[in-house]
Amino acid sequence: MSRVLSFCLLLLLGAEAAAAKTAEYVVRRDDTLKDIAVRLYGDVAAWHEIAEWNHLKNPNHLFVGTRLTLKKAPTVSEEEGNRLLLTRWRGYLENHQPKVDPSAPAANLDARAPASIKTPPPAPAEPSEKVYSEAEEKRFQTALNQAKVEAWKEDRKGYAADFLLSAGQELFEKNDYEHALPKFQRSRQLDPEPVSVWIYEIRTLKALNREPEARATAKQFADRHPAMQNLPLIRGLLR
Repeated sequence: MSRVLSFCLLLLLGAEAAAAKTAEYVVRRDDTLKDIAVRLYGDVAAWHEIAEWNHLKNPNHLFVGTRLTLKKAPTVSEEEGNRLLLTRWRGYLENHQPKVDPSAPAANLDARAPASIKTPPPAPAEPSEKVYSEAEEKRFQTALNQAKVEAWKEDRKGYAADFLLSAGQELFEKNDYEHALPKFQRSRQLDPEPVSVWIYEIRTLKALNREPEARATAKQFADRHPAMQNLPLIRGLLR
């Protein structure tokens, strides 16, 4: 009897330990899966695991208040995660938004002013700096909102491309090449960078005995990824 009791106790402790390891994250306003990955793990690529843990077939559909299961404890503190997330957005803004020269509007107005009209003296330093700071803050928020919209569009394309690739792979493994091919082709149109989607598409075309299309696709692949043109599959089609 004592052995049975001890066994049940061990099972109970094991279940409690497993539950303790599982954490949750509550989706906030404007969250994207990539933002959550950076905030919790400091790595944008961690969104794949979060999507898998929560069986998210469409990672674009995140709703405020949704509780996401985390099967791995966060690896960065909340403060560090927020700092990394802000750094990511700043980098995005630097790469996607034009540099703004705060003095440009005033300089343009001066250039258009007739020579007989004197430019008024500049305002005192302190009020000028205060107004400039508020204007810049407003401009930054506008740019950030625009950047988030553009980044969301890019993320949406990336999620869709990954989803289509996974769906195509499942069909390919079942030898359902007719239905797998359009999945690969659409995934490549959305994101032509992954090598795997090209290889799957070419293999599918060969399986369907569509050699001319396979050769044409291999040529496009070699042009986009010159370092990969010596792969046996590609080299055989380029001869």
